[in-house]
Amino acid sequence: MNLLKAAAVFIAIGVLAPTSGFTTVAFATPKPTFKITRVYHDSPGTDRGGAASLNAERIVIRNASKKTRNLRGWSVRDSSGDRYTFPSTSVGPGKSVTLHTGRGGNSPGHRYWGRTWYAWKNSGDTATLRNTSGKRVDSCKASGSRNWASC
Repeated sequence: MNLLKAAAVFIAIGVLAPTSGFTTVAFATPKPTFKITRVYHDSPGTDRGGAASLNAERIVIRNASKKTRNLRGWSVRDSSGDRYTFPSTSVGPGKSVTLHTGRGGNSPGHRYWGRTWYAWKNSGDTATLRNTSGKRVDSCKASGSRNWASC
C-alpha cells in the first residue's frame, strides 16, 4: 500500500490526529459525462411501424459536464442487447441529444437509429449508455403505465 493510500485509511479510521501534519483529502466520485434523462419506451397509438410512431419512441441523453463533449463511439443498448453506436455527435454543456428509434435526418440535437421496428418494449425496458470502452456509464429503467420515464 503506498503512503498516500495508507494515510487516507488512517485518517478515515481516526488513527492519525489532526496535529500529525497530514491533510485530509476528499476524494470525489466523478460524475458521468453523459446521463440518460428520459426514455419514451411506448409511443402513442397502435404499433404499426410508421415513421412518426417509431420516432416517438426515443431516449434523451444530456451532457452533464461543463464542456462540449463528443458521443462518438458511445452506445445505447436495450435489454435485448440491440445497440446503437453514435457517430461524431458534439453536445454542448448542459445540452441534450435525442436518439429516435426510426429513420430521419440526423442533426446535432437529433440522431436516428434507422430501425424499421421498435427497440423498446411497451411494458417497460432498460436503456443502458456505454462509453467508448464499453463500460456502463448510466442506465434508466422505464416501466409502468406511463409511456415514458424520467431518470
